[in-house]
Amino acid sequence: MTFQRTKRLLAGPSSEAGPEGFAQHVERLGELPPKSHRGDLIATLEATGLLGRGGAGFPVGRKWRSLAEQHNGRPIVVVNGAEGEPKSAKDRALMTLRPHLVLDGAVLAAEAIGADEIVIYIGEEHSRARAAVGGALEERAIASGQ
Repeated sequence: MTFQRTKRLLAGPSSEAGPEGFAQHVERLGELPPKSHRGDLIATLEATGLLGRGGAGFPVGRKWRSLAEQHNGRPIVVVNGAEGEPKSAKDRALMTLRPHLVLDGAVLAAEAIGADEIVIYIGEEHSRARAAVGGALEERAIASGQ
């Protein structure tokens, strides 16, 4: 079962090919839909019953809605690539092999909760993941003309 989940998360080019580039990512999964067509992502998350992976299994939709409805302070999306779970390499694998998938998720989360800032943390010891995410950010900047 674990192999099946890992296989699905890392679907796409072979891991030997290194990080998936932006053009490959868009060709395989398509661009994010325009903001006007994204609908209510939080309601969709609530309807699916998706649970967080942080051990407590807290409903993701409920967490995001509570953040979106807060009126004190500015929400910030934090991508936690610390890989703090014992014997786990999922964060590192996703950031290294599918960095644009991680960035898409961060962008969608920020839009859903009304955040205008995304902070990405990757441990210093995960140099390949840091390089892949850094390269993905550069690719996106070039693609957007910035």
